[in-house]
Amino acid sequence: MMDIQGRIIYDGNDLSDLIESYLEKFERFRYDYKYKTLLGESIIKKLGNWSTNIKKQKENPLTLVVCGEFKRGKSSLINAILGEDVVTTNITTETITVNKISYGAHKNEIILQGGKRLVLSDDELKCDNLKNILADLPNDSIQLELKRPLEILKDVTIIDTPGLGDAMKDFEEDVRMALAQADAVIYVYSVAYPLSLNEQLFIKTVIKPQKYTDLFLLGNYADMLEDIESCERVQNTIDQRLANVLPDEKTIMISALDERCRQKGAKRPNAELEDFLTQNFDKFREELRRLLTEKRECVLPDRMHRLLNGMIANIKADITAIAEGLSMEQGEIAQKLKELDAYKDEQIEEQNKLSEHVENMIDVFKANTVGWIEEVINKMEAEADTLNTYPADDVKKFYSLYCLETLQNALTLCMDECIEALYDELDDISSDVSKNMAFDTSSVSTRFSFALRNKTWTAGDNVAFVSATVLNGSYWSLATDLLGGLMRERAIKKSVPDLVSEIKAQYLELRISINKAISEAYDNIGAKAKQQLSAHFESELAACEERVTRSAAVAKQDDAKKEEIKNALCELEDVIKEIEAELGSI
Repeated sequence: MMDIQGRIIYDGNDLSDLIESYLEKFERFRYDYKYKTLLGESIIKKLGNWSTNIKKQKENPLTLVVCGEFKRGKSSLINAILGEDVVTTNITTETITVNKISYGAHKNEIILQGGKRLVLSDDELKCDNLKNILADLPNDSIQLELKRPLEILKDVTIIDTPGLGDAMKDFEEDVRMALAQADAVIYVYSVAYPLSLNEQLFIKTVIKPQKYTDLFLLGNYADMLEDIESCERVQNTIDQRLANVLPDEKTIMISALDERCRQKGAKRPNAELEDFLTQNFDKFREELRRLLTEKRECVLPDRMHRLLNGMIANIKADITAIAEGLSMEQGEIAQKLKELDAYKDEQIEEQNKLSEHVENMIDVFKANTVGWIEEVINKMEAEADTLNTYPADDVKKFYSLYCLETLQNALTLCMDECIEALYDELDDISSDVSKNMAFDTSSVSTRFSFALRNKTWTAGDNVAFVSATVLNGSYWSLATDLLGGLMRERAIKKSVPDLVSEIKAQYLELRISINKAISEAYDNIGAKAKQQLSAHFESELAACEERVTRSAAVAKQDDAKKEEIKNALCELEDVIKEIEAELGSI
């Protein structure tokens, strides 16, 4: 037989209209005063809040978050997407927390704490002027909101985040929320040193776990490459790195600068690559347009659907409390309140048991990590003898940074395993607990240190070296090729036995400092888990107390009043049953 039912689909707009028609069934309860008197102001207020929030989803634009490390051209990319120079591109990256670009009459505002706003002219938005203005404002929680009457912004609000630096360490809560609620994320990296370990870890641990979030990986500054052959080589390198850690992801190499020049009819930066860059940016734009269309047709109605289910579950809990009150005798009220106190004691005991269980888990993972990291350090120390084959200057440049990046990656892998186990444990308690566990292993500070320093070594060099070595499964498998390529024309002017001895002498200090870092990292994870457990139990107790209080209030009413309440409750239940029956067929 043909699977006819499986081929039936819903039109997004029709589904949204249908959900709105369901909400209208609650209107009489909201606006007829007798229901507020009989059912209580609390439940009527909930109906109004839920209804308002659900309807807003239909009008809310999608959210597109643009992120990436410092100086990757995020703001230039946004201007290219919009086809207009909206975002200042050369402002200090640490200055603004978030740029929010949305649809509306042309306006620029800085949002300050305490509900204060500062309106800016377009001239004040320019780099030097904006820097001077920001210097006179408090540095905390500054957000720049820009409104523009651009057609694309009717469908999408764009969030331009500050540079990630070391993976969100300095991010404010609103940026975390933006990433958590994003419909799509554009992650921008530079083709000059693409997808470092920190970048890959950020994508894996922060972006990818968001179930409803689509991801675009864009390699910017492709105009800086020499020719098509260079582009192909870089693309192959990127593909290899993605295959190791993000096998399902694809990337597009673009140039935001080239695209803006093309839009303005100005001279483009690389004549050799004009066709290549045009095709790639057009491909990205088309994929973004397709995604936004699909999201609007299915994601927004889906949000409304899920919120409506949440509304019904929430209201049914209140109905249960009222129904219990209707069947409760006056003499039972004191007993119910006594049972509530006993329940509180039980929950506190349960919370203490679970907190102790989390502490034990953390101790086990901490010990395992110390042992595994010790093996890594032993291998690194043994391999230090091979440094004799490299020039001393190169060792000074590469080695300390390489060690730090390697150990940070190893520690992150261990913590990922611990966090996954914690997620499973907490999810058994409540999915509300697990989904709120905003763990970010890539934000753990690198508190261990290695004394070799060389200020001429850039972060870009470090990324290239570490990615090439670590990601290919061997510490030194590609080191010779990389050093040979970078230093091909340099002669080895001095040996390094003294330097190797100096390095080995530091391993004791390294072991002490990394063990301290491991302890701090796991203590932070444990504290976060226990904090979420505490919030969960507090919420459960508050809800239980509210239900008992509501039941007690109803129980105190006379028989005539109880009959009126019962009839009102039946009317509300009938509406919910009708909606649930129809929702079950969707």
